[in-house]
Amino acid sequence: MILELIKPLSLLLSLALLLVFVFYFFRRQNVTYILQERVDELTRVEKKTGQDKEKLRRFECIVANSSDFMALLDKNFVYLAVNDTYARVSGKSKDELVGLKVAEVLGPTIFQSVIKPHAEKCLSGEAVYYEEWFEFENFGRMYMGVSYNPYTGEEGRIEGFTVVSRDITQRKQIEEALLVSEKRFQDLAQNSTDWIWEFDENEIYTYASPRIKDLLGYTPEEILGQSAISPMSSQESERVFNEFIPLKKARKPFSSLISINQHKNGEKVILESSGVPFFDNAGEFRGYRGIDRDITGRTNLEKQLHQSQKMEAIGTLAGGISHDFNNILSGIIGYSELVQREVPVDSTAGQDIIEVINAGKRAANLVRQILTFSRKTESNTRPLHPHIIVKEALKLLRSTLPSTIQIEEDIDPDCGIILADPTNIHQVVVNLCTNALHAMADEKGTLRVSLQRRQVSAAEINAESSVTPGSFVALSVSDTGCGMEQSTIDRIFEPYFTTKEVGTGTGLGLAVIHGIVQSAQGFMKVESKAGEGSTFTVYCPALQGKDGLRSESVKSGHQQRGHGRILVVDDEAFLIRVTQRQLENRGYRVTGTTDSNDALEKIRTDPNGFDLLITDQTMPGLTGAELAVAVKEINPGMPIILCTGHSGVLNEEKSLALGIDRYVGKPIMGNVLFDAVRELLDEK
Repeated sequence: MILELIKPLSLLLSLALLLVFVFYFFRRQNVTYILQERVDELTRVEKKTGQDKEKLRRFECIVANSSDFMALLDKNFVYLAVNDTYARVSGKSKDELVGLKVAEVLGPTIFQSVIKPHAEKCLSGEAVYYEEWFEFENFGRMYMGVSYNPYTGEEGRIEGFTVVSRDITQRKQIEEALLVSEKRFQDLAQNSTDWIWEFDENEIYTYASPRIKDLLGYTPEEILGQSAISPMSSQESERVFNEFIPLKKARKPFSSLISINQHKNGEKVILESSGVPFFDNAGEFRGYRGIDRDITGRTNLEKQLHQSQKMEAIGTLAGGISHDFNNILSGIIGYSELVQREVPVDSTAGQDIIEVINAGKRAANLVRQILTFSRKTESNTRPLHPHIIVKEALKLLRSTLPSTIQIEEDIDPDCGIILADPTNIHQVVVNLCTNALHAMADEKGTLRVSLQRRQVSAAEINAESSVTPGSFVALSVSDTGCGMEQSTIDRIFEPYFTTKEVGTGTGLGLAVIHGIVQSAQGFMKVESKAGEGSTFTVYCPALQGKDGLRSESVKSGHQQRGHGRILVVDDEAFLIRVTQRQLENRGYRVTGTTDSNDALEKIRTDPNGFDLLITDQTMPGLTGAELAVAVKEINPGMPIILCTGHSGVLNEEKSLALGIDRYVGKPIMGNVLFDAVRELLDEK
């Protein structure tokens, strides 16, 4: 019974022990697992800590060796940490800096004026960057770029700020040098008398200095984005481009490239351009930079010089041939006048010979005008009848004006007398009529010339304050041409101003006329409207009475006969013969010779054998002046008449100073020589 009871109990005990063993076994296994997990976790933490320490060491290495100045400050501007660079520049160690305030290190002035305002902005949560000059004890004055960034604690509140500063002194110096260079360029560009420009590879302006306003009337803003050829005519732009394109293709600089441009107000402006190509950093061509210079005035001066040189050449030629030419004309006119005495005036031959004489006179006037225009003759201001000169000028112009121009004359022969140089008045008529011709398109229209006497009041004289009101002789030249705007009228008397195309005028014509009129104590008026033609009126003071002007209608001299012995000297035998016949027809006894030395010998042999000497100036051997001086030494009382076709060394004033009694220019026309002979012999 007991054994039966013990057996189940043993079984239960064994089962209990088994359960205890199983529980203990599994529990131990779980603890081991947990421990292992803890060990693994600790291992991971230790590894991560090692990695963090390495990262921190690397970060500290980067910070410590950075060339930037780094620091950490709290809200009270106390240093919490700095790197070696910051410590070096402050002149203290890192340990010395930590715990100090910024004002103690950098000074209260820079702290209050610069650092504190920027730091307070940063402590409000804003990243800050600024640049400023700082003074350091060991490093001197440095320009710093400074960055402030907020520093937050574990709870996310701002506890301070970080400082990263960099020395940018060199950059600042470069920038300042660039600013100085740019300012220098701006000063040069803005104050240069030349226009400085830049255009891109398509010839579009990308820069224009303010000088363009003076040169072409445009502001820089107006010209930017425009083509370089925009101020030129199509024909001019084509010419300039043909010259420029080969240079552009070769990427070559250019200079002295001349172009004719149009000012904003319509005037022509001649520019001389120079430029160099420029390239980007990759070496790609990007356009040209250069300057333009206004050479309008210089070009006009050059044209005037060329014109002067041409006139000088004409004058030299005219001076060279005028003596011989006038000798020939003297023969033509002289012999024609001899023939005229032999034929009836109303016969065909009589009328023909009058035309020959008139043609000779016109030829003589033409030579005289050429000499005057080329300044080979002196000004000869004297009282004159202007209507005679105007009519002669119009006769000359008729042969040069096209037949499509109709000339209408209204010339009063009784308009009065003026004091002027006849050649200058001739030039005024020719220039005004030529300008009128140029104003009429296709050389078609009507040219009206009027010469009248007028009373001019002070109100009519306007601004011509130097002119006294009174009686004037008014010459008006009108055309039916294109007319002028008021802006053009305001400038027409300026030297070198012209509305004509290049090559068709110098801009001096009206300026010269204005000068001539002023020298004659007169003034000018211009009336014109665009499309309605123009009228130029020249006013010259009228002389009162005859003012010593000898009447040109006096012809009684040829009816009188003279008495006396005359010696005529000329190297042209035909002139000796014609002069001899003319004077012998008037009753004089004439001896002629072509040798001036022979003439001197005749007088030396018989000092009283002649009553009068008539001599040419230009001769081989003794000139007329030399012969006159020698004769005066032999016979001081002998009257002498000097004749010359043209002399570059002897004029009337000089000849009279040598003791010569009369100075007569060739060709000798009408009664000029006979009147001089009669006056001298009558005086004797």
